[in-house]
Amino acid sequence: MSDAYLIYLMAGKGDRINNELPKQFIKIHNRDLFLNALDTLYKTKNFKKIIIVTLIEYIDYVESVLSNLYKNNNFLIINGASTREGSVFNALNFLNNNFKINENDKIMIHDACRPLINPSIINETLNYEDKYLASTVYTKSVNSLALIDKNSFLNKYIDREKVINIETPQCINFSLLYNSHLKAIESKKIHTDDISILEIDLKKVKLIKGNFFNFKVTNFEDLLVFEKLTKL
Repeated sequence: MSDAYLIYLMAGKGDRINNELPKQFIKIHNRDLFLNALDTLYKTKNFKKIIIVTLIEYIDYVESVLSNLYKNNNFLIINGASTREGSVFNALNFLNNNFKINENDKIMIHDACRPLINPSIINETLNYEDKYLASTVYTKSVNSLALIDKNSFLNKYIDREKVINIETPQCINFSLLYNSHLKAIESKKIHTDDISILEIDLKKVKLIKGNFFNFKVTNFEDLLVFEKLTKL
């Protein structure tokens, strides 16, 4: 029987939001943003351990907040890296060095700045069928899409029916993910998510349909949307 581990990413500096605090630590309704998705994921009781990857200068703060809110929790807090890819690899290394990880164990990865994750989507992403090697949440694009040239002029339109938005959570076999990260370090390629790092036939990735509410808080406008939605 395989176990599931969660890597919870919150090591970004949030430069695009133009705030003195990283966005995951901005308080909305007197609550740190990072607590929203974490609470939902924790309450599913799916995970043997939850590895929280954050900025080194916030580790003590996160430990203090979580110890006050959750007694006898399964959280482990580690330092992130300068890139998302590096932060995930830090967590994988931590797991590999400190726990007896089975090659069939699953790793779920989620971004703290997708605060409105739904429990049913978590469960569906985690419980992908054995014929798949990984799973990811996605949404269809509702906008017109186009390529631009190096001068920012329109080049050509893309058929949006052939394009999807890849989101988190993503769930991947531990051995596959860890070995793919090791190869990526050697190749020095940059990846923006953990499905793209896998050296597999992409037809082996199970797609889980998400919804609008799983949006990523990237800028100030997104914060306002989140604030309004959570007032309802």
